[in-house]
Amino acid sequence: PWLTRHVENPDWHLHLGAADDPLSQRMGAEIAMALADLIRGGELRRLKVCAAPDCTAVLTDLSRNRSKIFCDTGNCGNRQHVAAYRQRQREE
Repeated sequence: PWLTRHVENPDWHLHLGAADDPLSQRMGAEIAMALADLIRGGELRRLKVCAAPDCTAVLTDLSRNRSKIFCDTGNCGNRQHVAAYRQRQREE
């Protein structure tokens, strides 16, 4: 990693790899740094497992009030809300 700044972004920021590094290597470095930031900031409670019963995906809750419970990968939130709606309709 190295500190740098660019003409279009004069603020100092961290580069974790070269642009020609393999994508998996760059993503791994970014994920590691994001996890380190969560730990450093005492925000590990933002790391969660999706609340959908048929999903084991993990998510990082970046919402302001830390209320996110479903992942974005499997459309879990929408599926759970539709299921709840249909259950309410059956009960009426």
